[in-house]
Amino acid sequence: MSARCIINALVIVASFANAVPSRAEFHPIAFRHDPMQDELMGSGFEIEAEPSARGNKREAPARKIAQTWRKLAGQMRWLASFLEGRESEELLARAADYEARAKQLETSRENRT
Repeated sequence: MSARCIINALVIVASFANAVPSRAEFHPIAFRHDPMQDELMGSGFEIEAEPSARGNKREAPARKIAQTWRKLAGQMRWLASFLEGRESEELLARAADYEARAKQLETSRENRT
């Protein structure tokens, strides 16, 4: 009978401890090289089938987007340097895909001019 009470008390104490959020939820920290949400889901600047007309021509948007793709490729390579095996290969493949997108943007921009 007392063992049952002790087990019930331990379950209740464990449920209270489990209900408290971790320190990371109270004080989130963003690291400089964490993948952002737009890296994982797309930023909306993906390559369009037809170029859209833009009013501001001071800075070429394709160049800026290509730089963003190259930056993302560099971040993926940096993250892959810390991993091994399949995860590293997937990140390197994603970096190669980002480089290809940047190159495609630059070549399509050169063909338009």
